[in-house]
Amino acid sequence: MRLFFGLEAEPATALEIAGWRGREMACDGRPVPVANLHITLAFVGELAQPAIEQLCLSVDDWHADTSLPGGMLTLDQTGYWHKPGILWVGPSRWPDQLDRLAAKLRSLSSAAGARRDRNPFQPHITLFR
Repeated sequence: MRLFFGLEAEPATALEIAGWRGREMACDGRPVPVANLHITLAFVGELAQPAIEQLCLSVDDWHADTSLPGGMLTLDQTGYWHKPGILWVGPSRWPDQLDRLAAKLRSLSSAAGARRDRNPFQPHITLFR
């Protein structure tokens, strides 16, 4: 099972994104189902069950002591990553809190045994694979 941390798009927002994708983008890839549209924060990859349990406990402990403010993002750029073969939409600017959240989730994932993600953080919603 491939694990990741993400922020689920609100249903109305997901429908708007899917509608825009259908009107404005032509792509040979498979569209991500509307119900699966999310902003990826940290890709974990594959972990054994004990490591998943350790990671969940670590995140729960950290979250219990941390206040996470809400916010809004403007999805104003698209991009394509060749190696994974995904077309995405995301913000060109985002709050520092989002960087800190993603970094913490990556750190907790690495401590649980996940492969360290060395890619720079780019919040995004995958549109096509």
